[in-house]
Amino acid sequence: MKTSLSSELKEAITEARVVALETSPFLGYIMLSIEIIPDKSVPIAAVDERYMYINPVTFPEFTISHRSTILAHEAMHLALRHIPRRAWRDTDKWNIACDVVVNEILQNSNYNIPSWTYTRDSFHEKYNVSLPGLDDLTPEFIYTLIPDDAENNASAADLMKSANGAPSAGSASETYWRGVLAAAADYARYSQFGRLPAWLEREIHISAPEVTWETMLAMFVGMTLSDTRSFARPARRHLWRNMIMPANSATRLNLFVALDSSGSISSAELSAFAAELNAIIRANDARVTLLVHDAEVTQVIENVETLAPLRSIHGGGGTLFYPVTDEIYKRNDNPDGLIWLTDGFGEYPENLPSYPVLWVLTPEHQKPPWGWQVVLKLRGRR
Repeated sequence: MKTSLSSELKEAITEARVVALETSPFLGYIMLSIEIIPDKSVPIAAVDERYMYINPVTFPEFTISHRSTILAHEAMHLALRHIPRRAWRDTDKWNIACDVVVNEILQNSNYNIPSWTYTRDSFHEKYNVSLPGLDDLTPEFIYTLIPDDAENNASAADLMKSANGAPSAGSASETYWRGVLAAAADYARYSQFGRLPAWLEREIHISAPEVTWETMLAMFVGMTLSDTRSFARPARRHLWRNMIMPANSATRLNLFVALDSSGSISSAELSAFAAELNAIIRANDARVTLLVHDAEVTQVIENVETLAPLRSIHGGGGTLFYPVTDEIYKRNDNPDGLIWLTDGFGEYPENLPSYPVLWVLTPEHQKPPWGWQVVLKLRGRR
């Protein structure tokens, strides 16, 4: 679903996303995966299983700090799959329970929480119940503590219902957000150089992605097509100053594809990868630049129209990944995404790229420290 945003709403969203990206690498990564749709029927903001809806009249009226919190709040509802997890539960009670968890996460990340939504303190004041620490806090548990007659503040009711009043199965959306959550966690691990909080490790375990590599490839490219995602992607030319600024939207999808030629990719794997990517290139009119590398970039092909002729790639020796990101940087390009076919064994860049990366890994592989990841499993093989 692609929609256009007014210049005023774009500016309001971008200012808020800049603050969010500076505050939390985890939430910042998630926000790059969200398409925002203007909708005057929601009081402020809301989500369904896949999209975020923003009221174009009320949202810009808030301070940048509160706008950032609103975006982060809705992003967490999406990433933690709060609508699919609602199941049979009462809508208002479930919304309250999820808000308490989300706002506890945001408070621990130094976000400014608006007064109209539930927090640990306001929940305790209203229901006289003390809650456990964040590492042991789940909406399923909080739900059991809320009286049946509880009513949510209209401004805080942000988990949307389907037409019949119950959440749909949303299997495709659920799979998408499972992948986003796991990738964002890897990104945060790498950015923060340490272990993730226990609550996040728990949610990743709940949401462990099970997805075919073909589906993950399509989802990754689909994410880059979002108008709002590309509008809010950090402009790399500002990163050396430790500033995160939005990049301009591109009218045509700009993808880089990197192929590891160190000898670990079979001709069958390369052919399957090429066939799937060819279909995506044609469907999305993407501009693709191909980089072949081992310990250095050995071949650059611009404006690739098809990968079909690539039956094999030649190289050998060790693998270094940073020459690829260095090459993209030297070209003064700001791609919508980088898709990397490799076994994952090699030396990684010290600095994270400002664009999303999908690692398509051979069955025998080393797990990269960040980015979207999926294993290329050929049909008929275990």
